[in-house]
Formats: sequence, structure tokens, C-alpha cells
Amino acid sequence: ISTVFTMSVIPKLPPAPRNLPSFSFREFMLDCKSALDNRNYLFLLVGYLFLGATIGTRVTLEMHLYNYFWQLLPAQIRYFPLMGIIASILGFMITAPLHQRYDKKPVLISCMVIALTFLITPTLLRLMGFFPENNTYFLLPILLSSYLVAITAAVVGMISTMSALADIADEQELQTHRRQEGTLYAARAFFGKASSGLGHLFAGIAIDIIAFPVGTEPGTVDADTLFKLGLVDGPIAVIPGIIAIFFYGQYSLTRTRHAEIQATLNQRNGAPEPVFTN
Repeated sequence: ISTVFTMSVIPKLPPAPRNLPSFSFREFMLDCKSALDNRNYLFLLVGYLFLGATIGTRVTLEMHLYNYFWQLLPAQIRYFPLMGIIASILGFMITAPLHQRYDKKPVLISCMVIALTFLITPTLLRLMGFFPENNTYFLLPILLSSYLVAITAAVVGMISTMSALADIADEQELQTHRRQEGTLYAARAFFGKASSGLGHLFAGIAIDIIAFPVGTEPGTVDADTLFKLGLVDGPIAVIPGIIAIFFYGQYSLTRTRHAEIQATLNQRNGAPEPVFTN
């Protein structure tokens, strides 16, 4: 579906470069080095590395939180994937209007702040004693609402990041005369998988450190262990995400600058229209 509905932009793509060198390990390494020399790309990559650590940690602990910390029933837990689907649709719908009105950097940073805030606020409030008790009427609606807002913001942030990579591809072509979308997106995907794996590893180590009784019946874990689980899922897991926001804040490619880059590329390539749009 994605391919079919984007075929219309194929005529607008720049012509393939001539005299490309044959693929080799040396050319591959030079391609990677060229991409990493771009400061905007490097900041987004490092930011995603830290953000992935937070995501990986929380995904690993998610079912522990549902079953033991919040003591939700399976029939209640099934609503969270549904909220994730709704959040994806909402995020898709509001991203373009946001990009039309604001630069991608403030959209990205704002959405990451919102996502992290709404993800950890329920846990933090419970640790401080300011949250509805388990098995009460308001617990599930509040958790679902917080989850919906957090995932919607995260979806907008992720789309903004991918869109920013397309802008960086233009910047990279201007600086190096090479189109490197493949390298830019592939390296980001690799870093995302690696950092998510580190998050899973960190969560597993944390489970061992707090001696969490995996496999125990919900409702039988002592309060001290649950408190430690909340600490790991909340204030500790969010630390890499906060660091990620700092690196995202170093991104400097604005809409105005990108328009200038596209104009220069169009003049260089003889293209009458912009190659990419928001």
C-alpha cells in the first residue's frame, strides 16, 4: 500500500548519479563515515540511541507493570494495544498540520517531552501515593488515557524524525553530491535495534537486582519490591529519554534552511519543482 500510494513521486526524484563506484567494503565504510560527518544526522542518531534504551526498558517491564504493579486483568490489558492503534491513527493525522505550522525540531522535542511525561506520570504518582488504588473504577480509564496521549505524541515524534532524515538527505547531497537515503535510514534502524536491545538487557538486569519474583501470582509480591519495580520503570528508565531530548535539541536544520537547500539542488539538477516536500 505504501509503495502504490507513493509511486506518483517517482518522476520528481533526482536522476541517478553517474559513474557510481562498485560496491565494496571500503566504499561502504566511506559511505557511513560521510553520513556520520553530518552533525544534524549524528545528533538525531545519538538521540535515537538513548531514546531506544528508554523504550526497550519500558517494553520489557510493561507486562510486569500491568500484572503486578497495577494488578490489571487480561481483559483490561487488551485495551492497551487498541489504544496503540488509535494513537497511531491520531498521530498520523496531526503530524502534517503540525509540520505545516511549525519547524520539525520543536514538534519533535515537544512530542518527546509529552510522551515521556505521560508514560511515567502514573507510575510516579503511585510511588508518591497520589494515584487511585488498584481495582478501583478510575484506575483503568486514567491509565488508558495517559497511554493514548503518550503514544500519540511518540508517533508524531517518530514521524517527525523520519521526515527530518529526508531533509538531511537533501543537506547531505548538497554537501557531498551523493544521495544517501539508504545509508541514513539503515544506520538509524540499526541503532534503534541496538539501543532497544540494550534497553531489554538493562531491564533484565534490573529485574535480577531487585530480585523480582518472576512467575509469582499477582497480588502476592511485597510492597517494597513493587516500589523498586516502579522506580525502574519510572524515574530510572526515563533518564536515557531525557538525554535523547538534549541531542534532539542540537538539530539545526530549519524549514527555511531546507527550502534554500532544495532551491540550490533544483538549480544544480535542473529540476523545476522541489524534490521533497513536507
